[in-house]
Amino acid sequence: MRTAFLLTAAFLLSAPADAAPRKPARQAGPAKTVPFSESSSDAPRMLNAYARCLANGRPGTAQDLLNLPLLSASQISTFKITITGKDSCSGSIPPAYVAKHADMVIGGMAEGLFLSRHARDNLADLIARSAGLTARNSAEEISVCLARRDSESVLALMRTAPGSNAEDAALQKLIPDLPNCVQAHTTLAFTKPLIRIYAAGGLYLVAEAPASGAVLR
Repeated sequence: MRTAFLLTAAFLLSAPADAAPRKPARQAGPAKTVPFSESSSDAPRMLNAYARCLANGRPGTAQDLLNLPLLSASQISTFKITITGKDSCSGSIPPAYVAKHADMVIGGMAEGLFLSRHARDNLADLIARSAGLTARNSAEEISVCLARRDSESVLALMRTAPGSNAEDAALQKLIPDLPNCVQAHTTLAFTKPLIRIYAAGGLYLVAEAPASGAVLR
């Protein structure tokens, strides 16, 4: 499925430097050691860490969310009801920022659950077992396609920090697959965070195919 598409460079940043350690007396908790700024180059990385913390701490909630059609209105609305951003994982990230970037948190949760459950699985076996999995919306069509075309590159992307040089390198390996995963006569604007969301969501769905029960509309 070849079509024209637009790649918008977003978060094209070098690997973020580690925050300077703080004195123990000033540490209110592990998630609050780094002040949050939406304009900071650390913001995407901190949001991804928050999402993975949620996935590890509330795996049942994360699974329920990820079993809804990817980036659908029902998934986003359920996320905003279920994930308030007022929890032990959020640290200094404002709840409004969490709600604003629900899609990125959902993608990060997919990464967290996949890595905790399937990091050591044989990717070829996962792809083979998902032969009956088909998409429920256009986002899942792109996602599952990316996962099936290059699962190794998707996994490599999951292992990188958002905004890092390693992320850029991993994304470059997936970009050539995008025209083949978008319906003909469709033009979409892809940002780096969106490609990461699609990639992670697709590999999670492939790995969890029997449990998610994703079928065509």
